[in-house]
Formats: sequence, structure tokens, C-alpha cells
Amino acid sequence: MHVSGRLLSMSRSFLSVGALLLVGGACAYTGPRDMIGKSLPHFTLKDVDGKVWSNEALKGKAVVLDCWATWCGPCKAASATMDALTKKYGKRGLVVIALNKYDSPAKIAEYANAHHYAFPFAVDGATLHSRLGVVNLPTIFVLGRSGKIQSVMTEWNKTSPAQFEKLVLAALK
Repeated sequence: MHVSGRLLSMSRSFLSVGALLLVGGACAYTGPRDMIGKSLPHFTLKDVDGKVWSNEALKGKAVVLDCWATWCGPCKAASATMDALTKKYGKRGLVVIALNKYDSPAKIAEYANAHHYAFPFAVDGATLHSRLGVVNLPTIFVLGRSGKIQSVMTEWNKTSPAQFEKLVLAALK
């Protein structure tokens, strides 16, 4: 009885320490928002039309990097706003890139061709998504002309298109 009581006590202690480590770890990492103020990691992406996008190609531009999937309802809802902003601010230096790691290149191209949006749809293969800590969709990064991430959105349904446009305007300055 004495040995089993000590084992039970030790097991509870290990569980408590494990729980603290998990909670502490969760508090220390906030995900993509940790990227605010930083530059995107070096990347090269190809969109469904064959154009190559990279850090170098986007230098001096305000960038919206929209991590999405074809089956994600909020992602599809955001696409209309991304299209409108591309048409409105593209000549002022805004580049919107829809980045998808979840669907096949053929499925992404099918979606892009069906909707005729004015911004490119790129295939990620999980590389940039993972390096940015993307786990929720959509996750949208807004970068200023300096190449630094100014804001990150992970809940499109809680943001109005007008609120998002203010973030884009700040990035264009």
C-alpha cells in the first residue's frame, strides 16, 4: 500500500509538471502573430499560371499573403475582398497572393479559372505555411513595403472588409 501510494503521488507530480510544460509552451508561442515585425523567410513560389514569386520579386511592394484552401468557407469569402483590393490598389503597389498547401495544383487552377480573380494563386507544398506557423485558415499576412509583416489575421469572419482595407492602406504607406 505504501509503495503504490508513492507511485500514485509520483504519477500525479509528473502529470502536473507535464501539464505546466504544455500550458507554458502554449503561452510562449502565439503562432503566426510571432512573425509581426519580421520579414518573410526566403521563399520561391510558382502560381498556377507559371509565374514565379519570391522575396526579391516582391521587394518594395505592399503584400497580402492569403493562406487558404478551396474547401474553406471563410477563405472563399475573403477572396472577394482580396480581388476588390487588388483592383483598387494594385497600381499603387499592392500584391495579393493566395497561397494554398492543401489542394492539388490542378484543383487550385480550377478554382482560380472559375472565379477570374485579379490576384495570383500559388502552390505552397506546405513549406512556407509551416515556416510561418500557419494552422488556421485563412491566415492572412499583411506586409509593408519594407518587407516586414505588419499584421496577421486568423479569423476572417470577425473582420470587416473595411477594417481589412485599413490594414492594406497602412501597408501601402
